[in-house]
Amino acid sequence: MINEKYMKSREGEQPELFFEQDAELKDLAQRVKYRVSLLGGGNSEESARILGHDLTERFYPIQTGGYDTGAMKGGLEGANQAINEMRQDTHTKELLSLVYPYPKGITAERFAPAWVPKGEHIKIEVAEGNKDMYLRLGILMEDSSATIVLPGDAGTELEVFANLHFDKKLKPKFQVESKPLIVIGDSHIELMRKFETVINDSDNVYIVQDETEALELVDVLRKLDNQSDLDEGEVEQLNEFRIQRRLKFEK
Repeated sequence: MINEKYMKSREGEQPELFFEQDAELKDLAQRVKYRVSLLGGGNSEESARILGHDLTERFYPIQTGGYDTGAMKGGLEGANQAINEMRQDTHTKELLSLVYPYPKGITAERFAPAWVPKGEHIKIEVAEGNKDMYLRLGILMEDSSATIVLPGDAGTELEVFANLHFDKKLKPKFQVESKPLIVIGDSHIELMRKFETVINDSDNVYIVQDETEALELVDVLRKLDNQSDLDEGEVEQLNEFRIQRRLKFEK
């Protein structure tokens, strides 16, 4: 039984305590701090649903753009379903009272509250003000540890463009660390080719084949962020997996 003094943690609030004495709780505490943004279009709703479900099931909190359509809807509904399922198991229900991977949708003020996904466990954050559309995009980029990009249309490509320009191009100039961008499939490859130099200079733009490989890479990147817990051989093995999936354009 988990120590009752930790049971005061409320759902939706991440615990500040590091559960050093319990390996499982320590690992989960690291996971819930590794929020993953999901980007994609209407044709990626089912893929986003799978990712939202499986990331949440692994205690990785997700966030999407927060509209009730396409990948945004799919990701949040998949996460909501995962939490419902997790509550049916005694052990994971208990863990949820300690470390809670709440899914978050970020919407613009003009679209809230009508046009947002519905779900008991979905938290909706509203970007307010005259620049709400741009603020929403900024929150998607900044309030996460990594971003997964699924196939999409102009809206998704704008988000990819912003990530490559502001996160991968400008941040290094100001010596600010950028964040991993994980692209599933090659549907955005021509857009990304326009940033060939930026991507080749970056160490954290990745391309994977499917949702399963994206999940594996998220776990690898999160472990490397906490590599003080790993031995030298484990770090080397994880880095090999990561490097094999970096996107590099041939010159």
